[in-house]
Order: sequence, then C-alpha cells, then structure tokens
Amino acid sequence: SVSSEEPIAVSLPADLASDVFGPGWALEAQDPLGELQLRVWLREHGATGDVARQAAEGWGGDRIGLLGGPAGDVVVIETAWDSEADAAEFRRAAGPALTAMGLVPRMDSSGRHVAIVIGSLPDGRMLPGLLELLLRG
Repeated sequence: SVSSEEPIAVSLPADLASDVFGPGWALEAQDPLGELQLRVWLREHGATGDVARQAAEGWGGDRIGLLGGPAGDVVVIETAWDSEADAAEFRRAAGPALTAMGLVPRMDSSGRHVAIVIGSLPDGRMLPGLLELLLRG
C-alpha cells in the first residue's frame, strides 16, 4: 500500500530554466507526482506490478516541472528516496519505462536522489549541467 508518511520536501530552483537554457526560458509549472503516480507511470510503461510497487515503495518526495522556452518544452523530474538502494531500484525501473515511451533515458542519480529529463534540449551539451542542478536541489 502507499505510505502515509510525510514526504521529503523537494523543490526546483525558480531560475532553473533560464540558468541552463538562457533568456526566454522559464519554469512554467511544477507540482509533486507522489508515490502512487510514479507507480502507475511505471506500470503503464511496462513494469510488472511487483517491480513497479517495489520501485515506488521507497519514495520520499518529488517534484515535476515544465520548462518552457522558444525551442519547445522540457519536463524535469527530481525524486528523493528513503535510501540509496531505493533510489537505485527506481532508476532501474525508470530507464525501461522511458524507453517504452520511445524516449532516450536521460537521468542521473546522486545518493538518495534521481533526476529525469524529458524533451528536446536546445543543445544536448546542456544535459549534464541541468541534471547536476536538479540533483543539487
């Protein structure tokens, strides 16, 4: 069952988009996904029930953001997990889910945090900096 514990606060820097992509880019919207929504997302994109449940169980908190700019939209997801093992388990399940969506898995992790980037970046060389900023929170 989905945990009733209080989530870990996760925030996206307000100037994330402009810092990485430059003028004309902004963080247009952000919200938490939650343990249940991440579990549903994993199941909808190929993870079996047990794999999706176990990958989402260690959820601590998250934030999804929409970065908008002249070159299109980029979605970023920053997640926090109860342990490094939980973060690694989610990352192992998220990669195939992104692939099943027809996307190249672009994510990184640091300790108990996993960051995911979805969308076309104005310049692919910006990906490492964006992931680093997300993981720094």
